[in-house]
Amino acid sequence: MLTKLEAYFALVIQRKDYNIPLAMQCCIEAEEQRLPMYLIFPEGADITSVATFPWREGGMYSYRSATEINGIMQQIQNDLQWLRSIGT
Repeated sequence: MLTKLEAYFALVIQRKDYNIPLAMQCCIEAEEQRLPMYLIFPEGADITSVATFPWREGGMYSYRSATEINGIMQQIQNDLQWLRSIGT
């Protein structure tokens, strides 16, 4: 079994018209497993259906270009490293 610090959940939305039911189900499962949750979405996407999930503070990232996703993933890795360092 993975601990909270060995796993995390990142919902990466690639289109403004994403599959909301599938995204919701994935979020529900991640929340039930108490995983650190991050949201990555294109600027202008309607995220109201998933916005109420317990995303990490500062863990909602919008992007203009897909080339920004690598930098966002590095920020997430830095946050996870910080979580590990404090033993959360």
